[in-house]
Amino acid sequence: MLADPHVLATTRGAGLDVTVHSLITAFIERAPNRDRSAPKSPVTLQRYRGLLRNNLQPISNECVEMLDTDAVKRHYELLAESLSPTTVFHVDTLLRAACAWGKRRGLITNDPFVEHPIDRPSRSKKKARSLLVDDVQAFVRNIGASQRGNAALFALATGMRRGEVAGLRLSSIDLKRRVVIVRESRYEIVGLRAQKGPKTEGSEREIPLSPLALGALERERCRLQAQAKLVKELWEEHDYAFRDELGRPISPGSLSASFRVIAQAAGVRGYTFHGLRHTFATWILTNGKTDWRTVQHLLGHSDARTTLGIYGHVVEAVSIDAVDTIGRMLGTSNGRSGRRAAKNAASEGTATKRKNAQTTKKRRS
Repeated sequence: MLADPHVLATTRGAGLDVTVHSLITAFIERAPNRDRSAPKSPVTLQRYRGLLRNNLQPISNECVEMLDTDAVKRHYELLAESLSPTTVFHVDTLLRAACAWGKRRGLITNDPFVEHPIDRPSRSKKKARSLLVDDVQAFVRNIGASQRGNAALFALATGMRRGEVAGLRLSSIDLKRRVVIVRESRYEIVGLRAQKGPKTEGSEREIPLSPLALGALERERCRLQAQAKLVKELWEEHDYAFRDELGRPISPGSLSASFRVIAQAAGVRGYTFHGLRHTFATWILTNGKTDWRTVQHLLGHSDARTTLGIYGHVVEAVSIDAVDTIGRMLGTSNGRSGRRAAKNAASEGTATKRKNAQTTKKRRS
């Protein structure tokens, strides 16, 4: 039976304590319908249910308002013995969000995370790993190793997320303007595959279509036409850019599987499908013509801190190279070529000054 917030409020008023389990259950099952700030993604809600079931049992019957720094810290230390720092971080995120929601709804009087100085568990942030040029070339040469190869190539050319590629509708592609409009994404949880809205407010965006992306779309269109003729009456018609062998929408998981098949055929190791997104961002950042705010928009990050947190090392490297321009001009970084560039620039400046002086002199005379 679901824990209804009104039931929780009534039982607490009768002298009963709100437990960790009852509060989080109410938060997961009821908050998305009543609180704009609550999680609404089916994937997130499924993860929260798993965390409650598997990682909060030792304190699930504890009174929420009786939790203190030591109790929470001991629980996190216990989890850290067998779980990754990221999982412990997610447990903390769930606990904090549920308590804050419960306080706003009047289900608890005191939020333990506000009343006590409970530090957040640390988690190591991995730098984005982009594929090397040789790896990408080998990957592209082996696109045909999987039926989802065109989708993988499209992801590389646009930087779109796995679910965004799987859920891309033909109606969201404007070939006249050569842009793709990212409005939704496809997700899969146990027993369900469906569409959902953008991940964040900034996730809804337009991405220009390069020749590489347009080529992937055209090859996929031809592949689907040939496949429809092959399976005949078994073919299903759907408004999706990338579909399976029977014309049905593909799942995000199938894209990950196809990436592994292509990567194995190409001899590329140590990357996932998400690495295509990192490669897209890293390469356009390092071309010297794109700033990080443009990358933020193309990737659909609503918060600039997300972009800088993931690609900060790339931005730093580009910045170092940019400020070294003066050194190259003066010859301190690039030998003769730098001195030659500086000399040419100085000569041009002198010539300009001389010409301006002559013009002024004529006007005076």
